Amino acid sequence: MKLALLQERFWRLITAPERVAVALPELVERDPDLVPLRRWIAADSEAAALERLDVYANMYFFRLLDLLRQDYPNLAKLVGDDAFHNLVTGYLLAYPSDRPSLRWVGRHLPEYLEAHELGRHVPAAASLARLEWVRGEVFDLEDTPIATMADLAGATAETWSAMRLELVPALRLIDLDVRVLPLWLALERGDAERPDAPAESIAVLIWRRGFRVYHRVVDPAERALLRAASARASFAALCEVLWPFAGDDTPRHALTCLRTWLEHEMVASVTFPP
Repeated sequence: MKLALLQERFWRLITAPERVAVALPELVERDPDLVPLRRWIAADSEAAALERLDVYANMYFFRLLDLLRQDYPNLAKLVGDDAFHNLVTGYLLAYPSDRPSLRWVGRHLPEYLEAHELGRHVPAAASLARLEWVRGEVFDLEDTPIATMADLAGATAETWSAMRLELVPALRLIDLDVRVLPLWLALERGDAERPDAPAESIAVLIWRRGFRVYHRVVDPAERALLRAASARASFAALCEVLWPFAGDDTPRHALTCLRTWLEHEMVASVTFPP
């Protein structure tokens, strides 16, 4: 048997939704040469071969369960071990691993939770999952050079308005349920009490600084400014975006945001026209 075929058969058997013995008849219909298992599984009997495959099937599932618990630690705390186990079981049936790296197995869990019964009964669970996934995603993104206030030293009155910013790749702006941030903090601290608040959407900025990931709420003005900066708008265009929120205070507000972004290592580069 060629190695590729051997791997494919082994994969189909250990990733079956139920025990290998239950999945085997359907798989044999598509691949009659799958049996007898002893032809390619070292075992004294077919029953022993099934037992050996079940060991790998169980190991595979629990490896993914542990991995998703690492990606969503606070979600697992919130819903409890049993509910998280059942959630992962259903999730892997709907979204089996489809990439060589297990890093991406859990990327669909937030949207899966939105339609799941658990997501409907546990307030903010789906939004909490989204926060945890994006925090993990930001942590893994590539490093880039960081701009500082010193990079503004070359600006002149003529070039300042044409200045453009490039934000770091390890930065995301997402909409979340307002209840998520205090809930996440309580779970991080191990607090027994779960804060609650009326459901409402807020903009949350998530970024990495060094080896730590941070998140905070941004107001509508900064949200609009970040979206424009992400599109490489000029500083003059940023001020136009900010004007409906800040009016005559626009220049000061824009400079305050720029200083904050630079100090918190959110800007990769600052460029001026030649």
